[in-house]
Amino acid sequence: MTRAYERWDQVSAMGRPAGWVYRVAVNHGRNRGRRRALERRKQPPPGPHSTPEPDVADPAVAVALAGLPLDMRSVVVLRFYLDWSVEQIAVGLGVAPGTVKSRLHRALRRLEKTLGEPR
Repeated sequence: MTRAYERWDQVSAMGRPAGWVYRVAVNHGRNRGRRRALERRKQPPPGPHSTPEPDVADPAVAVALAGLPLDMRSVVVLRFYLDWSVEQIAVGLGVAPGTVKSRLHRALRRLEKTLGEPR
């Protein structure tokens, strides 16, 4: 809006000034989103030394966790061993909160199946 206000004498002379303002706002939003995504990609992932190896009391649970795909295992460890919230996990992994919930749900179902525990 400030760009349009600063140039209003030029913008108002255009055939469709509202269209120009709309297009500038859309482009600005897209560019901002791209910059944020690029910044997230530039952040290095935490190294293996940054978090301690979780202690699993039951070896069967450790084996079952190791059998999960990395994306599912990540959300389970972050949620239950590091006690992160769904929102923190989403930011940490760079995914939507709904994706975290879905992965967590599927991972828990697989663990139940593997460990033979009823719901």
